[in-house]
Amino acid sequence: MRRRGLKRAAVGLLLAVSAPGHAQRAVDRAPSWEARADYLGTRAGAVHGGLGAAVPMNSSVRLAVVGGAGATLRDGDPSARAEAVLRLLLDPRGRQRWSFYGAGGLGVRWDRGLA
Repeated sequence: MRRRGLKRAAVGLLLAVSAPGHAQRAVDRAPSWEARADYLGTRAGAVHGGLGAAVPMNSSVRLAVVGGAGATLRDGDPSARAEAVLRLLLDPRGRQRWSFYGAGGLGVRWDRGLA
């Protein structure tokens, strides 16, 4: 009986003193759009124009998706690619002038005529 009373008191205290913090505020999920021109300097190089969008998942994480198309440099054959990248901001509120971030993702590329 005493233990149940302690649990109720603890939960009541937590509810009474908790207030929404900055991290709990709603995140503006409007995408930021981008247009790109990329040179892919590989053995089978290509030049692509692309469009993409970055969408905030929360205050620290953003998902960027890009699609591009163009031509290979060797023979002008069609070439395309798609990328998805997650970026983690280590200083999402911008308190420092310079800050680190981490990123990871997946990209795929298609070139006609390459085996």
